[in-house]
Amino acid sequence: MQVLGKEVEIGSRVSFQTFNQIDKQVYRGSIIGFSDYQAARVHEELTAIHNSMPAEIAKLTLVSQTFLLVKTQDGIIRPFALCWIDSSTFKLIDTAQDRVIVVRNVPEGELDLILNSIRSLGYEAAMYRP
Repeated sequence: MQVLGKEVEIGSRVSFQTFNQIDKQVYRGSIIGFSDYQAARVHEELTAIHNSMPAEIAKLTLVSQTFLLVKTQDGIIRPFALCWIDSSTFKLIDTAQDRVIVVRNVPEGELDLILNSIRSLGYEAAMYRP
C-alpha cells in the first residue's frame, strides 16, 4: 500500500514526525494496521491531538481521516492520521541496518536508563539477555 509516497505493508518499520509544532518527537515503530476513526479512537483520544495540528490540518474533518496504527518502540499502539504526518520525514527503516551494542557489567536498575538514552536520540533500542 502507498502511504505518503512510500510502499509499506503490515510489519514495515517506519520513522516520522508530525506537523504538531509543540511535539517534535521522532516516532519510530512497526505498522500494525490501517484504520478509520472509529477503530483508531479506541487507542487514544484523537480530538485533542487533531486540534493541536496547524490550522489547515485541524480544519479537516477528523472522523473522515485514515489512520496508520503504529506499535512504537515502547510497545504502545498509537494511531496517526495520515494528514498529521510530515511526509518529508516519513522513512522506512531498513532492518539490515540493525546494530548490536554490548554493554557489560550494568546494574539491573540502570538498564532502562541506557535504553532510554539511546531512544532519546531517535533510535530503537531493545534489550536481549544472552
